[in-house]
Formats: sequence, C-alpha cells, structure tokens
Amino acid sequence: MKPTSDCCRLKGKPPDGGWSWVVLFGAFLLFVVYSGFYDVYPIVFKELRQRFDAPAHEVAWVSAINESIKLLLAPFISSLAKYTGAQSLTVLGGIGASMALTCYNIAISEYFVEKKGMAILLMHCGAGQVIAITDNVKPYQIGEAIGVLRFIQGVSVLIGPILAGTFRDETGTYFWSLILSGSLMCFGSIFFIMHNIFRRLTLIAQYRC
Repeated sequence: MKPTSDCCRLKGKPPDGGWSWVVLFGAFLLFVVYSGFYDVYPIVFKELRQRFDAPAHEVAWVSAINESIKLLLAPFISSLAKYTGAQSLTVLGGIGASMALTCYNIAISEYFVEKKGMAILLMHCGAGQVIAITDNVKPYQIGEAIGVLRFIQGVSVLIGPILAGTFRDETGTYFWSLILSGSLMCFGSIFFIMHNIFRRLTLIAQYRC
C-alpha cells in the first residue's frame, strides 16, 4: 500500500465549509451599501432644515448622535451578554427594537420630542442583537472584541455625516455627498476583507502537498 503523507490527509473542505463568500458578501452589504448611504441620510431632512433654517451639516447631528449612541454602547452590551446569555439579550433587543419602530411610526410632529425621543431610546435597547448573536458562535470574548470595533465605528459616525453635510452645503447637491460616502466605504471595506482573504490563502498553502 502506498503510504499517505500527513499533508495529503489534510486535503478536503476548509474549516469554514467553503462559505467565506457569504461573510464577504454580507460585509459588502453592511459596510458599503448600508452604511455608505445610511450614515448620510440626515442631509435630506428637509423638514428640519426648513423649520430651523439650519444648513445640512448642522442637521446631520440628529442622526449622527442617534447612531453613535447605539454603537458606543456596543462594548457594554457585549459584556452584558456574558452574564445574561446571548439568547436572552437577543430577545430583549428584538423586543426593544420592535417597540421603537412602533413608537416611531405613530409619532406625529406635535409630539416629536416626547414620542420620537422615547423611540430612539428604545431602539438603542436593540443594539446588542447582532453582537449577542456572535456569542452563540464564539466565546464571549469575541463579542467583546466586536463591541470595541463598533465603538470605534461609533466615533467615526459622529464625524462622517457632519462632513457629508458640509460637502452638500458647499456643492449644493446631494449626489456628490453620496458618491463621497460610498467611495469611502468601498475603500474601508477592502481592509475589512483583507484578513479573510489572507486566511484563505494560508489555508490553501497548508492543504497543498
């Protein structure tokens, strides 16, 4: 019988099951398609701009603060998953997010501060959903690491919309603000997927005989 080397025994599917493309595609949707446009949506708040006679870069603070609070809370929510359990935290986060969307939809302009302010607070209760779910896959330390990354993203969210709003004020059009945002997110996504690409290349090298 022909001896089989240890290297050849390693041949087969990689540990990720060959589904890395799902992670990459999800990252593309999250960081390019979603964040690239979502983070600059306040510049189209025409009602606020008209009511307060404020430029776009000032109105941008509305969603910048709203989104950054959720992201800045990520490390604490990830740590909370260690004590409450990922499943319980995810359920509570989903309930909080549902209540927030309900309050948001029934809120009218006369009660903008009271009802929508409450909706924003409830919506932040759902911030731990995605981070807590990762706790089911990896140890809680992974969730805490993701929480730190989300915290860093929260800081950038405080800056991005303001710069996009200023860019809109200078150019007088929304088009270039969205192009700028999308381009920056595309550039950032390259760094996000680098680790996974290098990991795949390493696995390929290891499985060769």
